Order: sequence, then C-alpha cells, then structure tokens
Amino acid sequence: MKLKSIALAAALVASSACSFATTHNLGTVTGTVGFSATVLAGSFDDFWTFDTTSVLSSSSITNSRVGTSNNITSFEAWLDGTALNFASNGATKVLYIEDLPLLAGTHTLEIKGIASVGGASYGGNVAVQA
Repeated sequence: MKLKSIALAAALVASSACSFATTHNLGTVTGTVGFSATVLAGSFDDFWTFDTTSVLSSSSITNSRVGTSNNITSFEAWLDGTALNFASNGATKVLYIEDLPLLAGTHTLEIKGIASVGGASYGGNVAVQA
C-alpha cells in the first residue's frame, strides 16, 4: 500500500510539472492596463479576468523568443470565447483583437501555449474606451 502511495505522489508531481493553470485579476479597467507572466517549461493555460463599464477597444499579447529560448508554441488566446488573431514574423508572435464590443461586466482573457525548455514569458494590454 505504501508503494502505491509513493507511486501516486510521484505521478502527481510529474504531471504538475508539465501543465500549469493560473488565474489573475486585473480589476476594473478604465483606459489601458498592461499585464505579463513568466511561465515554466511545458503547457500553460492562464486566465486573466477584468471588469469594465464600457466597450473594449483592443487587446494584444506578445511573445518574443531569443534564439531557441523564451519560445511559446501553440500560442493562442480567447476573449470571452472569441479567438484572438495571430501574427508572427518568426521571432515575435502577436495575438490581437480590435474593436470588440463588450457589455459592462466581468470578462475573461484565456491565454495558452507550450513554453520552451527554459521557460518563457508573454506580455500584453487591454484597452477600453468610453
């Protein structure tokens, strides 16, 4: 029985090292707010929540790799279920959406991908207008 417990604990530790999910709260956005995250190697699925009293003007998220490090593959994002557009020039990947009208209330930006062996980071902004 003790061996099964040790094996189960080892399996849980191994699986947690491969996939990460984090929720962040940006509070109430009135204007432009920036955000960023550093993610460990492996899969991640981050959720950024925010409140707004006006329409969303735009949002963008960027990942820039240096050589083979700081790279994110399968880089994608959704705002309240609407997929963001993807653009890349090779070293820099950008996810963006423009002029998406939203009702006042709470919104969720989901960002997911797979970070390279050394980990990676991304940053972006959410901008609203009255």
